[in-house]
Amino acid sequence: MLKLKYLVENFDLARLALTHWAHDDRTLEEKLRWFRISSNAVYPFDDADGRLCFLRLSPAAEKEEGELRGEIDFLEYLRRRGYPAMRPVPSVEGELLLSVDSPDGLWYASVFAGVPGHPLEELPMTPTLAGEYGAALGRLHGLSMQYEPPAARRSDAEVLKWCQQTLQAHRAPAALLEKAQETAQLLNDKPRSRESFGLVHYDFEPDNVLWDGSVCHAIDFEDSMLHFYALDLVQALDEMEEDFHAAFLAGYRSACPQAEVSEADFPLMRRFRDLYAYARLLHSLSEKPEPQPEWMPELVARLEDMRRRREENIMK
Repeated sequence: MLKLKYLVENFDLARLALTHWAHDDRTLEEKLRWFRISSNAVYPFDDADGRLCFLRLSPAAEKEEGELRGEIDFLEYLRRRGYPAMRPVPSVEGELLLSVDSPDGLWYASVFAGVPGHPLEELPMTPTLAGEYGAALGRLHGLSMQYEPPAARRSDAEVLKWCQQTLQAHRAPAALLEKAQETAQLLNDKPRSRESFGLVHYDFEPDNVLWDGSVCHAIDFEDSMLHFYALDLVQALDEMEEDFHAAFLAGYRSACPQAEVSEADFPLMRRFRDLYAYARLLHSLSEKPEPQPEWMPELVARLEDMRRRREENIMK
C-alpha cells in the first residue's frame, strides 16, 4: 500500500495522464469516479472504441521505474506465449510506461485493457474451479521457468533488506528484526534451481484472477519478484477453504509437474509474507495527508489492527 498521503483522489492528474491515451471523453467523468487507490491509483475509463481500460498511476517517490518496466516486460512475454494475462496498452506515442510531471510531483502512468470474467473471490468455489485456478498458476510458473527477467527485478533478499531498513527506521521491536534476519538467512540457505525459484506473481489471490467460464485471466503483476514458487502457492491456498486445497494442488501439479515445491517450505513463505506485509503497513502509516479526509481515521484503525495481527503471526 502507498503512504496514506497518496490515498486521495486526483482527477486532474488522471485527466492529464490520459491526454497520452486515446479515450472517450463522453464517458470519462462517470468512469473516473470508480477509482481505487491502494498500492497504486487506478482509474477506469473507456478507450476510443468504448472498451474498458484502467489507468494506473504510481508516485515516483514510491515506485522504481525499472520494476514497473520489468512488470510490463513479463506481461508482454506471457502474452506472446499465449498466457491470459492483462494487456498493457501503448500510449498515442507508442509507449507502455510514461513519466507524468504534475503539480503533485512526478508520477508513472501505464494503461491496461480490461479482462473478461469475474474475480474468483466473487464466485462460489468448487473443486473444478479450484483445479482450474491451480492449473493457471502452474502454467504461469512453467512459463516463468523459461523467462530471463531484466536485471532490475528485485529478489527475496532485496525485499527483506528493505523490510529490515523499514523496521529499523520505525523502531519496530527488536524481536521482529531478529525474525527478519533469521528469515533472510533461512531463505539464503535454501537450494535454488530453475524449477524452484524464479519470477513469482506474489499476489495470485482470488481477487486478481478472473474466470470467464473457461479460462482464468491474471491481473496485477506489480508485486512480482524473484522468489521461490512455493510463495505463490501459499498466497493462493491461504485465501481458500481447506476443502479445495487438494483440487488446487492437483491442478497446479498437472500444469507444472516439473515444479520443485515442498509443503515443508510453506511456513517460511508465510513468515516472509507477514514480514513484508508488516513493513509495508509501517511504511503506509508513516505519512498522512493534511488535512485528513473524514474517512481516514477509520482506515488507520483497520491498518493498525492488520499490523498487530501480522506481528502476532511473525512471532508465533
